[in-house]
Amino acid sequence: MAKKSTIRIPNLELHVLTGLLALSCLGAVSVFWKTPELLLLMLTAIAISIISIGGEKRRDAALFILVAAWGAISETVAIHFGAWSYPQPALFGIPYWLPLVWGIAGIFIKRLYQGIKECI
Repeated sequence: MAKKSTIRIPNLELHVLTGLLALSCLGAVSVFWKTPELLLLMLTAIAISIISIGGEKRRDAALFILVAAWGAISETVAIHFGAWSYPQPALFGIPYWLPLVWGIAGIFIKRLYQGIKECI
């Protein structure tokens, strides 16, 4: 009888939780963008959670800060030159919750890359 081969995905729980937190970020922005204070609280909780569940907390926190800052700067420059605008800008033309979305996205993309790399 032939031995059945199975695909093992290392850190599956981490990748699933990261994906769910990233989806919750997208859902929160989609539903609560008109209530920025509530959205800020929700995104802060998501950001703390996504950093806390990983094994590289310090690196993830540094990546989060770097991507959040770079994303906010990029958005500010693009808005300054008229590329787009936000309906409820708060700081330099961007909502004050937007850097959190950039930081969460940065960690999600990092872990997505790691997950794909582990599988191939």
